[in-house]
Amino acid sequence: MLLSGEGSALLSSIGVVVLICVCFLIIILLYLLSIAFIEKENPIEYVKTIGSILLIAITTASSSATFAPHTMIASTKQDIRDYLVNFSIPVGALFCKPFLVPFLFLTSLFMGNIYAVPISMADAISMILLCIIL
Repeated sequence: MLLSGEGSALLSSIGVVVLICVCFLIIILLYLLSIAFIEKENPIEYVKTIGSILLIAITTASSSATFAPHTMIASTKQDIRDYLVNFSIPVGALFCKPFLVPFLFLTSLFMGNIYAVPISMADAISMILLCIIL
């Protein structure tokens, strides 16, 4: 919308953005409350121990970059058993992957459309493979 010169249309969708942010904050609050009540841990201490991993995950959008430090922090600082760490972190990443592949593929198609890049069937197949790898 900004590239096409219709940036004012973006302001009409501000309500949706606010709704998404509020829902995201509610989910985070529920996660922190579950840490406090179910796991009987201090949520602030939890965020301090896992905060660096969350920053890496947010800035790189890569589960590969966060896997080693995440397993190290989970087993050393959070005292989670090794067999549970080695199972739950890869399974969590595995369950997240199917949701990201269509998102990355559709984003690639959208950006290609904005910049008027012609996309052949070979390009689409290679984009799908790259999205799976990413």
